[in-house]
Amino acid sequence: MVTRASLALINMPVRVIVVGASLDWWHKTADAVVEALPNGSYETLDNQSHDVAPEILAPVLSKFFAG
Repeated sequence: MVTRASLALINMPVRVIVVGASLDWWHKTADAVVEALPNGSYETLDNQSHDVAPEILAPVLSKFFAG
């Protein structure tokens, strides 16, 4: 089970990505996870479903991994 306390122990940067088509509870869960992470950030990929287009996802991941 993942808890806020266990998330708080993760020191590395974490990017939480949710698609715009996600149900509201996914967005709320992502917000809660980012809130618990010391170095968490959140992004919504608007106009995307769970089958994210590679040309939309690739720049988001590239930017995150580039720092």
